Amino acid sequence: MNSQDFRLLFLYELKNDHIAAVATRSLNAAFGDISVNECTNRRWYAKFESGDEHLTNEYMAGREQSWTTKSER
Repeated sequence: MNSQDFRLLFLYELKNDHIAAVATRSLNAAFGDISVNECTNRRWYAKFESGDEHLTNEYMAGREQSWTTKSER
């Protein structure tokens, strides 16, 4: 499974009124203990609860993004 598959499962769990912690435990039980990180799941829950149900990994509010090239180091 890839990240977008898990995001769809996060949305499914949210729509079924499962809190992020319970959803994380459930998904990790089904797909392995390191499949889903609860902090990541909570971030996606917040995004979905705000009305944005896009599954793509677009820029999300939080830490400022910065890009450097190898020559800038």
